[in-house]
Amino acid sequence: MRPHRALLLAVWIVLAGSSSLFAQEASIIGTVADETKAVLPGATVTASEISTGQQFSAVTTEKGEYRLPTVPPGTYRIQAELTGFSTVVLERVELLVGQHATIPFTLKLAQVNETVTVAGESPLVDTASSQVSGNVDRRQMEELPLQGRNWMELSKLVKGITANDVTNTPGVSRDDDFQLNLDGQQITQKVAGSGFGQPKFSRESIAEFQIVTNMFDITQGRSTGIEVQAISRSGTNKPAGSFYGFFRDDKWNAPDPVANKVLPYQNQQIGGSLGGPIVKDKLHFFASYEYEREPGTLVTSPSILAGQTFEIPYKNNQKSLLARVDSQLSAKDRLTFRGSRWDWDNPFVLGAGGHPSNASVQTKNATNIVGIWNKVVSDDKVQEIRAGYNNFAWTNNPEPGQGTVEYDFVGLTVGKPYNYPQLFYQNNFESRYDLHWHRTSHDLKIGGEFIYVKNTGTWYIQQVGRMIFNSNPANLNAIFPASAWDNTAAWNIAAVPSSTVREFDQNFHPGSWGINIPRP
Repeated sequence: MRPHRALLLAVWIVLAGSSSLFAQEASIIGTVADETKAVLPGATVTASEISTGQQFSAVTTEKGEYRLPTVPPGTYRIQAELTGFSTVVLERVELLVGQHATIPFTLKLAQVNETVTVAGESPLVDTASSQVSGNVDRRQMEELPLQGRNWMELSKLVKGITANDVTNTPGVSRDDDFQLNLDGQQITQKVAGSGFGQPKFSRESIAEFQIVTNMFDITQGRSTGIEVQAISRSGTNKPAGSFYGFFRDDKWNAPDPVANKVLPYQNQQIGGSLGGPIVKDKLHFFASYEYEREPGTLVTSPSILAGQTFEIPYKNNQKSLLARVDSQLSAKDRLTFRGSRWDWDNPFVLGAGGHPSNASVQTKNATNIVGIWNKVVSDDKVQEIRAGYNNFAWTNNPEPGQGTVEYDFVGLTVGKPYNYPQLFYQNNFESRYDLHWHRTSHDLKIGGEFIYVKNTGTWYIQQVGRMIFNSNPANLNAIFPASAWDNTAAWNIAAVPSSTVREFDQNFHPGSWGINIPRP
């Protein structure tokens, strides 16, 4: 298959009410006034992230308004101060992904050097956005138990998500109805359907996420249904790490009510994380790694081969790695780098009731890299530049040693899959610029995005020959003995009556139009 390349250039100008510029961040706006409700120009409002020490500040305008439009989600200490007035401090304010918080301050005339600390504030209400969304916060991510540790299952806590099972796409069935963004980078692969897999991240590597089910704006991604805006974990001023293991075994399971026996099952997950400061309040790092394996035994009994039952051990596994570095270059500049890698493979994949010679080896992997520079240009302008790389690949290969053609009997397929191997790769290079400009009571968003898409792959229509039968020989058990399912030299193909053969499909040499006919 020839490479498929596409260039996408998008430019947007959006005029909206007050909102945050970037979906992966939060914003704080409000007014500062005195006890008589008169606005106070020149007051300084400072938000300090408690765990990292990062500070964001703004000065109120002549209308007494202040704005902090791009604040990373986290827990903040926020204070408002003005000479001649007492300083007001909010000790703990939690900001979630995509949240637009409105926090007004009332300052009293200072008697001496007075500070007023406010505690027990009511939950923040987002009055600036019309989108329908819900958040899964850090406490829920860390504390709620999940069988299998698929953090996407927590999406069922969000209004508008109804599902009995969550795998790659929570609450929707069509691929076009779903989009996952991590730290603002598009993660969802588009080279194939979700049945071929989607990039995965360990629960330990995700800090929190927001699901937007309606009314998300055009700058947030490409989905006709829902958006998942997740952020990866970052380091703090306190060095911290974890090491964990989760183990499941059929020894603790009850008998299956249909099979009337305990079905074999095992699953092991081992991982860890480490994060902390490189330079306190300025430079932080975080890294996580998880390895999961699921050994099992595939049991298959082809109905056409009466009395033959195969038990094939297998072990699928996956590995997930994520690393992130955050730098507060100055009071107005922030820099973030994040990279991730995910690998999955299963050495023996076979449909129910299939013959083991028709099994395949399947692999999937994804690599995502992004760099983000956020700069406060002025009190009313903030810009962000993002560049990233998004790779996804999947392969379907025949079992090693299968050098035969495929035999398609009525109700039974034996031999190497005729259209394998299948190899597909997605390589996307992305760059984006956003400018957030506040004018009076409106926000002007100006931006552009450039994406270079390169999809390459090999998809065989006929990699080996295929023999198709009108009827089945009576002696199939003797032709394909159970003990020789993986030894094609022991198959007695010569005993197949020619009268049962309908046709033999030729195969083509890869890379040319030459014809090769390996007849049995």
